[in-house]
Amino acid sequence: MAQKAPKPRTGLEAFHDYVSKNVQRHKKGVTGNVFVQFVVEKDGKLSNIKVLKGLGGAACNNAVIKALQGAPRWYPGKQNGKPVRVKKILAVKI
Repeated sequence: MAQKAPKPRTGLEAFHDYVSKNVQRHKKGVTGNVFVQFVVEKDGKLSNIKVLKGLGGAACNNAVIKALQGAPRWYPGKQNGKPVRVKKILAVKI
């Protein structure tokens, strides 16, 4: 837990839209929530991405991982004013 939580630079709603659109481009007709865990690094990159609860099999889950790997950087979490690594869990609506 950081004093200041990390957040997407484009906003959470735009981040969810980005991931959903990228997954739908590859997996049409799939709907529901995919629960993912990742680390927001000190520089805002997302790393250690893994699906905790998937949807529609491995292909859909891999599409979510690929979308997150290509996602815009986040504002990193901060502790005492310094950037820190923070683990996040998100439900991504597809």
